Amino acid sequence: MRPPGEPAKALPMDWAPILLFGGFTVTVLVIGVLFVRSAHPFAGAVQLLVAAMALVATIAAWHDQYERAHPSPPPPKSGMPHAPPHPVTDL
Repeated sequence: MRPPGEPAKALPMDWAPILLFGGFTVTVLVIGVLFVRSAHPFAGAVQLLVAAMALVATIAAWHDQYERAHPSPPPPKSGMPHAPPHPVTDL
């Protein structure tokens, strides 16, 4: 339990899904490159398309975990005065 007025701590990022999707993406990419270089261009092209889709899934997993670990600040309450921006002073 945290004392009132203390800001909530962000949850740490869970790297497991990111590493899982990333490892799968790298594996599929390597297999696709091997197919392309070993005279199987169609199989390699299909494998590289799967690698591209896996990369999208990896980026989505990273984004979800990043948003969970770094939540946006709550909106200001209505009626509360906002602090003025810090003035820039010329030296």
